[in-house]
Amino acid sequence: MNNIFLIGPPASGKTSVGVSLADNMGLPFVDTDEHIAEAEGEGVVEIFNRRGERSFREIEREMIKSICEDYDGAVISTGGGAVLSARTRKIMKESGTVITLLPSIRAIQTNVEKSHLRPSLLSTTKEALSSLLIQRMPYYLMADYVVSYDMESVGDLVSIVEKFVLNSDIDFTQNTVR
Repeated sequence: MNNIFLIGPPASGKTSVGVSLADNMGLPFVDTDEHIAEAEGEGVVEIFNRRGERSFREIEREMIKSICEDYDGAVISTGGGAVLSARTRKIMKESGTVITLLPSIRAIQTNVEKSHLRPSLLSTTKEALSSLLIQRMPYYLMADYVVSYDMESVGDLVSIVEKFVLNSDIDFTQNTVR
């Protein structure tokens, strides 16, 4: 399969970069959190809070598996914690190229301040973000490519990711939706 997975911490720009990348490459864009919310009939935060992290991660893994069965040649943006499941990481690795967007803490805080869609992150401190990144870093570094950045624009990030994708051995011209 030839999907492009964008992983990284919350507010790393996965959706913004993913939409633009998909548009530039003529590929479909899929946001796993949106698919989960639509399938479950409630938002990701509500699912997480009501059912717990373990249940949410199972739903997330099954959704990513389903998306991979439905798409071959899509740009797929995952939730920030999707990498915590070894089974989910395996599904992504077997289904395409995995690219980590790894912003600085300053960039995350700037993105959170700009976003009105992440009220649960608005009070996140530098220490909490550092802890989250330290915990997840080994998983983010397992990607095929890692884009570490500070305050680059979405356009700059898309250009970097496109260079990785276009220089890989994978043929993304065979994009199909089953």
